[in-house]
Amino acid sequence: MKLQDFTVKARLYFLIALAVLTMATIELLALQDQRKELYAASNEKVKTLVEAAHTMVEGFSLQAKSGTLNTEEAQKIALAAIQTMRYADGEYFFVFNYDAVALANGGDASVIGKNLSSVTTEDGTPVFKNMANLGRQGKVDGTFTYRWPKAGYKEPKEKISYVKVMPEWGWVIGSGDYTFEIEEIFWDGVTHAAIQLVVALVVMVAIAMAIARSILDPLDQVTRVMKEVASGDLRVRVNLNSKDELGAMSRSVDSTLQVFQDLVFMITSSANQLHGSAEELAATAEQTSAGIRRQSDETDLLSTAMNEMAATVQEVARSANASAEATNAADNEADKGNHEVEDTIEKITHIAY
Repeated sequence: MKLQDFTVKARLYFLIALAVLTMATIELLALQDQRKELYAASNEKVKTLVEAAHTMVEGFSLQAKSGTLNTEEAQKIALAAIQTMRYADGEYFFVFNYDAVALANGGDASVIGKNLSSVTTEDGTPVFKNMANLGRQGKVDGTFTYRWPKAGYKEPKEKISYVKVMPEWGWVIGSGDYTFEIEEIFWDGVTHAAIQLVVALVVMVAIAMAIARSILDPLDQVTRVMKEVASGDLRVRVNLNSKDELGAMSRSVDSTLQVFQDLVFMITSSANQLHGSAEELAATAEQTSAGIRRQSDETDLLSTAMNEMAATVQEVARSANASAEATNAADNEADKGNHEVEDTIEKITHIAY
C-alpha cells in the first residue's frame, strides 16, 4: 500500500499521530531515565551514608584495639551514635548481629534486643535474616529491595536498604530509603506529559485542519474546474491568487485553459472557414459537374454528328470512287474515240492523196 492510496487529510493526521507518538516515546524514555537516575541516586545516597556510619564504627573499633576504649564501651558509644543519626525525611540506621538480633534501630527503639529473623515482609521474605546472613556468608555488603510499612501510610511502601558487614564485631550496619516517591514522581511526570501531549495534540490537530483546508480547498476548486472543463466549458478558471505551490499550479492551469480556449477558437474559426470553402468548393464542383454533363451531352451530339459525317464521307468516298471509275471509263472511251478519230483522219488523208 502506497501513501498515494490515502487522502491528504489522512496523511496529515498520520503525520500528527506519528509526531505525538514520537513525542510520547521520547517523554516516556526521558521519564524512565529519570526514574533510573533517581533509583541510582537513592542507592548511592544510602550506600554513602551507610559507609560513613560504618567508617565511624570502625573508628571506635580502632580505639578499642588501641586500648583507648574497651570493646564493650566502644560498642556502646557506637550504637548510641547510630541510634541518633538521621537524614532526609527521618530516615535512620540500624545494626544487627549475625543472628539478626537488633542492636540499634533509629526508627523503632522497641525492637532493640529482639531477634528479627522471623520477621517477614508482606510477600513472606525474611529480609532481616537475609541481611544478617551476609556476615555468615562472608560477604562484604548487599542491597535489598522490599516493601515495608511507613508512618502515615496504610499500605507498605517500596524501600531499598543497603547493609555493610563489620566482621570485627560481627555486626551488619545498614539503612534504607523509601523509593515509592520515585514512582510517584515518575507517574506524576507521566500525567503531566500526557496532559502536555493532549494539549499539543489539540493544537497540532487544529493546525493540521487549517493546513488541510489550505490544501484541500484549492484542490477541490481545481477538481471542480476540471470537471466543468471536461463537460466542455473552457471559460471557467481556478483564480487562486495564493503565493504557494497551489497558487502557482492554479495559474498554470488557468494559463493552460486560456491556451486551450484560444486554440479551440482558432480551430472553430478555421473550421468555419473550411466549411465556407467546402460549400464554395461544393458549388464549384456542382457547376463543374453540370458543365461536364453539358460537355458530355455536347460530346455525344458531336459524336453523333461525327458518325453521321463519317457516314457521309464514306458515301462521298463511294460516290467519288464511282465517279473516278466513270471518269476512267470515259477516259478510256475518249481514248478509244480519239484513236478512232485519228484512224479516220489518217484514212481520209490517204484517200485524199
